[in-house]
Amino acid sequence: MTIKSFASLFEYFDRLKLQILFCLVWFVPNLCLGQKMVEVDLPSRELGEVRKIWISLPAHYELRHDKYHLVVLLDGDNSSLLNYTVSAKRYLEENAVDLSDYNTPEAILVGIEQKDRGKDFGKNAAQFLNFLSKEVLPYLTVNYRIENYKILIGHSLAGRFALYTFTHDFGLFNAVIAISPAYPESATPKVIVELDSVLHNGLKQDAAIYLFTTYLPNDQTEMQFRGFAEAFAAHSNSLKIPNFRFQFDTSSTLGHGKSPYLAVPKGLHFVYDPKYWQLNVDSLTDVHLDPLAVYYHYEQYLERRFGIRQPMGIYTGLIAGRLQRSGRIKEAIELLKARAADDPTDLYLFSKLLSLLKVTAAPEYKTNYDHFIAVMNACNTPIDDKKYYLHQIQESQ
Repeated sequence: MTIKSFASLFEYFDRLKLQILFCLVWFVPNLCLGQKMVEVDLPSRELGEVRKIWISLPAHYELRHDKYHLVVLLDGDNSSLLNYTVSAKRYLEENAVDLSDYNTPEAILVGIEQKDRGKDFGKNAAQFLNFLSKEVLPYLTVNYRIENYKILIGHSLAGRFALYTFTHDFGLFNAVIAISPAYPESATPKVIVELDSVLHNGLKQDAAIYLFTTYLPNDQTEMQFRGFAEAFAAHSNSLKIPNFRFQFDTSSTLGHGKSPYLAVPKGLHFVYDPKYWQLNVDSLTDVHLDPLAVYYHYEQYLERRFGIRQPMGIYTGLIAGRLQRSGRIKEAIELLKARAADDPTDLYLFSKLLSLLKVTAAPEYKTNYDHFIAVMNACNTPIDDKKYYLHQIQESQ
């Protein structure tokens, strides 16, 4: 797909005001080129058996050097649920038409195989939690570039386990998405006590729970768990604890089995609520403010709130452009170099770096130019796009 056709596609989305879920179902498969799914057989001492995990990597992962958030999906052997979750997350990462529409940080998504859900999420829950904390997460951290921000998603019995994980190994995951958690209403007092016990000393950093239930008439399965969801939500909403975020959503048209259809994208959007994650773009364009100072203030905020350092990423082009226009060419080049080192597949910003290196007659221009050509070839960049980028570089002055 060419640059021109992408632009036309985004204009089409805007003109028709397509809803996110419609786009998820019909368009995401065409926008996820370059991604891959890896299947791993992971031997487990905790479980005494081998479990499969499926790992969805961002596009062109092998060409990049940046780190990624982690999303872990229970019941990953449900391929439709796994593929839908991957598509939902990728859509939220990729499809903003400008910086005012927040693109969430990219993530590695991992699906976990369940061989016996009743055991994993019931009598063996503590054992399965050890499997996650002592085997799955260390394996992923050693073998992949994982940022220290993790989300756990579970539905039904797995939704119950997601809440169990939040209260029994607090901090293992920064956020949990618990969809139609299979707790009877009688379990509510115990779970609330467990929640309060991990929150009573306050939170130094953000912790989030997203809860979802359904109200489809005559849904006998969800009816068993709805009382718990309502009571847990009422209690959680009453808490006034800084850095604790909670949201409760419902549907009257979906049943228990289909609740992830709404809950997965809405839960991810809640976790990455732009109110807490997005940099105010107007502050970057304010001529009275230093764009670097604005960004570093934002970076410090993310570190305090979420405990992570977020790469400049999508803001790099805007900041570098302002630096260039104000004559701070060396600083602009250093920013673009850092971005190209992290993600050389961001061909637009890489080409901007080459343009500045060419204009300033920098000695590293030739080496970077050769690398740029190699990356375009590795990415199977369409010929029209190659011509566009090379033309922009050659015409720079």
